[in-house]
Amino acid sequence: MTEIEDRIYKENNGKIPKQTVQIIVSAFQDAIKSDLMAGKSVQLRGLCVFEVMDVPERTRRSFGKDITTSARKDIKARVSTKLREAIKNL
Repeated sequence: MTEIEDRIYKENNGKIPKQTVQIIVSAFQDAIKSDLMAGKSVQLRGLCVFEVMDVPERTRRSFGKDITTSARKDIKARVSTKLREAIKNL
């Protein structure tokens, strides 16, 4: 079990079987992954928003040589104000 699966199981005093917790967490992860792979953004209210972004080709210098990195896709995560404020007050 992952840490999050174990925590969900323990916080529910074992009322939800471990296997069910694992299936739910796995399905949640798969849903996020498939939406991102389809180019959709994923909003987890009160937590964050994941978005796929295009990173353009660019040239940089390394050890005196120009190196070009190709254009690619990347994931950007924007943390919600609610979560950001909660962490500031720790």
